Amino acid sequence: MVSGMPWMNLFSAFHNPAVVAGSLFFYLAISKQLTAFIRDTIKLSPKSIALKYFVFIHNLLLAVFSLVVFVKTAPLVVSHFKAYGNESLHCSPTFWTDGFGFWANVFYVSKYWEVRAGV
Repeated sequence: MVSGMPWMNLFSAFHNPAVVAGSLFFYLAISKQLTAFIRDTIKLSPKSIALKYFVFIHNLLLAVFSLVVFVKTAPLVVSHFKAYGNESLHCSPTFWTDGFGFWANVFYVSKYWEVRAGV
């Protein structure tokens, strides 16, 4: 466990390059079959209005999530920058343990979903 950051255990596996490569390989290996299975199971046409709404809502939720992360992290970045300067944003352990690290990791892990959605 990283001292002062117990939540890091939740994210540490996602920082391992083998997990990144393995996740991508696994997704690419099963994505066509899984997509076909889901499409055939719920009888969804690629041009259906339901799919268009689903894609719209999915993208809207991703945008709202990014906005929430920005709203949570921007004040932390600005206040730390004003107090300690640019170098401290990258080198100060307290900046990363005072809330920014959690949101940075949540955002990083969310990229797994976005890459999967974009492939």
